[in-house]
Amino acid sequence: RHCPSKAACVLLRVFAFFVVATLVPILLRHVCRGAGLLDLLEMLEQHAQPCHTEGSGICDLILSDQQIERFDLRDGPRQVLGWISLQVLHNNTAQLQELFRGAHLMFQDPDGVAYKFLTTLPRAKQRSSSHRSDQRQYGIREGRFLSTVLIGYLERSCWFQFEGAPWAPGKYPWLSYVHILDYYEYRLTGRNVGPLGTSPHTDHHPLRIAGPPALVSAACPELCPAPPPFSSLASLSSSSPSPPWPSEGAAEEPAALEALVV
Repeated sequence: RHCPSKAACVLLRVFAFFVVATLVPILLRHVCRGAGLLDLLEMLEQHAQPCHTEGSGICDLILSDQQIERFDLRDGPRQVLGWISLQVLHNNTAQLQELFRGAHLMFQDPDGVAYKFLTTLPRAKQRSSSHRSDQRQYGIREGRFLSTVLIGYLERSCWFQFEGAPWAPGKYPWLSYVHILDYYEYRLTGRNVGPLGTSPHTDHHPLRIAGPPALVSAACPELCPAPPPFSSLASLSSSSPSPPWPSEGAAEEPAALEALVV
């Protein structure tokens, strides 16, 4: 009754709905998003024990049951986290922190072996996004703490980033709505939105890593105890036509990207 016209009342109601349904949740997520980041970094630096399964070429992490439960790092998520933290980022805490905050990370992958490794993991699902990619993009669910990894390939480089929420409207409608909120925050702030913060490293200003992923002999020389702690590593070794990159002593056989991507 205080509106000057009916049209003005409608516009005010639409604006109020937009504020309640969009801006308030964005603000709440922004304030709460970083909880647990320092604890996760401390766990990786001081408590996780690196190892590898013979013949896999992939670093793994031995964690306590409490750590697994708190950070939701069962099987596959631990495998991806071990590879990223130890072999791609070489245990660089500052870069790992940016990655958890949503940094868009790129490194040269001329033969597509890293892209193949990530996109052929059992949980990788093809999906679309607003990011540029010369090949199909995939998302991998990483649990309730690290949410999702988005993977693509651009100009002979593999790229990936942790997202604050997955995009799968058919399977996760609520989380996909949260993904839209994160996209609005990105448009408003110009910063990538990750599960544990925000980062200035967008696809226009990526976090570039020099060199290929490290070999297990340098990154995680100890063998995992038998039976291996993560069954996904054994399944990866048996289901993949070859390791993602050569293990020590193996002959290196580069392949064209076209031969790696269906």
